[in-house]
Amino acid sequence: MDSVQEITYDNSIDGPMSVYIYKCKGTEDRLDQCDYNIRSIQTCKHKLTDVYIGCTHQFDQYEVQINPGLGTFSSGPVEIFYNGEWGSVCNDQWGVRDAFVACRQLGFHWVEERGWEHDLGSLTGKKWLNEVECLGNETSLHDCPSDRLAFYDHDCDTTSSVDCGSMSGYANAQAVIQDGLGDEDVASEGTAYLQITPGERVAICDHSWNMDAANTFCRQLGKHSALRLTTGSYYGWHPGFNGPFPVRKWNMAFECNGRESSLTDCVTYAKPVSECPDGRDAGVVCNEREGFEIKLVGGTTASEGRVEVCYGGTCGSLGKDISLESPADFGDVVCRELSLGYAVEVSTDGRYGAGKDLVKMNRIWCAGSEESLAQCGPHIEWLDSTDANLRDELTGVKCSGPIDAAKSPIRFSQLNEKSGIVEIFHQGRFGTICNKGWTLNNARVVCRELGFGPPLDAQLGLEGYKGPIYLQDVQCAGTEETLDQCQHSEWSAHTCEHSMDVSVLCQKEQQIPSTPAPTTRSGGSRSVGSVTVTLLTTIVAAAVRFAL
Repeated sequence: MDSVQEITYDNSIDGPMSVYIYKCKGTEDRLDQCDYNIRSIQTCKHKLTDVYIGCTHQFDQYEVQINPGLGTFSSGPVEIFYNGEWGSVCNDQWGVRDAFVACRQLGFHWVEERGWEHDLGSLTGKKWLNEVECLGNETSLHDCPSDRLAFYDHDCDTTSSVDCGSMSGYANAQAVIQDGLGDEDVASEGTAYLQITPGERVAICDHSWNMDAANTFCRQLGKHSALRLTTGSYYGWHPGFNGPFPVRKWNMAFECNGRESSLTDCVTYAKPVSECPDGRDAGVVCNEREGFEIKLVGGTTASEGRVEVCYGGTCGSLGKDISLESPADFGDVVCRELSLGYAVEVSTDGRYGAGKDLVKMNRIWCAGSEESLAQCGPHIEWLDSTDANLRDELTGVKCSGPIDAAKSPIRFSQLNEKSGIVEIFHQGRFGTICNKGWTLNNARVVCRELGFGPPLDAQLGLEGYKGPIYLQDVQCAGTEETLDQCQHSEWSAHTCEHSMDVSVLCQKEQQIPSTPAPTTRSGGSRSVGSVTVTLLTTIVAAAVRFAL
C-alpha cells in the first residue's frame, strides 16, 4: 500500500492487549522498522483506543487488471491504467499473443482454450488501446505495438477480454527427455516432458509441435539445438505412471521463436482435449555439439569407408574405445547421419586404411537409435590428440545407400538371423511393429521379403527394444512381396508399448554342397555342380508366444 486513507477507532473489542508505542518517520517499509516502546502497564482501553487503518493503492502507469465488476479472478475484460484512470482495450485484432502478454502481466502462465475470443460489447469509460499487435515476448501490454503507438480514448464497439490459467510450480518447470527404454539420465532424444513439481510430470502433445518449440526445448535441456522433432508417440506411448512420476497429457500449444531459454517463455495456450488423444506425444532429437559432422573415407564407393569426425574446424579419426557389442547399432547411426540408409556391414579388419594422426573423438557407445554419432554414449571424450595409441585403424562401415522414400524395407533386429523382432525402415531409421491386428499372412510376407521359408511362428517381442514404434493394424493378403505393400495404420500412430513388438520365426533355407560333379575344364577354369536343400530348423527364441 502506498498511503494512509483513514484512521478509525473501534470500541467494540474487549480483552487483554499489548501496548506498543510506535514512533515512525513515514518512510519505513515495515512497521517493525519504526522505533517503539513497550508499556508494561496498560494505559489504554479497547473501547476507546484500538486503531484500525485503511490504506490506498497507488497504481502504476500501464498496470493491467481484470475489470473487478464484470470479471473473475482470472477471466474477464482487460483494463489498463493510464493517466490516473482505468480504461478498456478495443477488441480489434486482439489475438492469442496479446492475451498471453496480458495474462503474464497479471501473473498467470497461459491462456485458456479460446480465452481471447470473448466479445463483451462496448463498456463505458475510456478505451485506451486499439489494434494491439503483441509478438508474445513482451512483459507488459503497453510494450506491444498498437494503433498509432499512443494512448487516447478510442472509438470502438467491442472490448478485449482474457481467460488465464496457471499452475503452482509451472514457472520453474524442468524439461525432461525420456528415450524408448525409459532412460532419461543420458538421453539426447525421446519423448518430451515437463517436470512441473518433483511429483508431477506432463507429456507434451504434438498438435502444435514444431522446430522452434523443439529448439527451445533442447536449449532448456542444456543441449545446443534440435536435429529434428518427432510426433505420434514416436518413442512409445507413455503410461499413466512414468517411473515414480504420475504423467498426464499436456494439451498446451507452444508458439516459440526458437530463441527462448525455456518452453514456459513461449506463447502458451490450451487446446481442446479432443485434439490430444492417445498416441500423440511430442518428441525431439537434440544436437549435442555445434558444427559436428562425419564422413566415410578410403572406400571404393561413397557408401563405405573409415569414419572420420569433423568439428571445430578440423577433421580426425575415431579413438579405439568404440563399443561394438552390437555392430549394427554403431553402423546404423553412421549411415543414418550421412543419409545413406542403414548398415550392411561393420568391419574391423582395417580394410579402409589407417586414420589421420589427429584423434577427435573417443569412448563411443551407440544404442542404435541416435540421430548422430555425437549422441553415442554418456562418456564421449572430445579430443584433439595426436597420441597414436588412441587412434582406431580398423573399424569401417558399409551402408545400404540411400533408400527410396516410397520404400520401407524390413530386417530382423539381430542382423544375419532368421528370427527376431521385425524392424521396418522409415524416415532414416528402423522401428518396430505392434502386434495389434497381426496375422499369419503378415508373417508370411515378412519371411518372403527377407528371403526365408514360410513362418514357423509369430511372437511378441521382449522388453528392452530402444527406438520408435511405427505401425499397428498391418493387414496383408499374404501374397505381397514386401511388407510395405500391405495396408497399415498411419505411421507412428499407435497405442502400443515395446512389449507388444512383433517377432517372427522363419524356416531356415541352407545351401548344402552335393558330391562334387565331374570337373569340366575349359580354358583353365572349372565349375562344380551343387544342389540346394531346404532344411526346416526349429529356432528357439526367448519370447512370449503370440496366438495367431
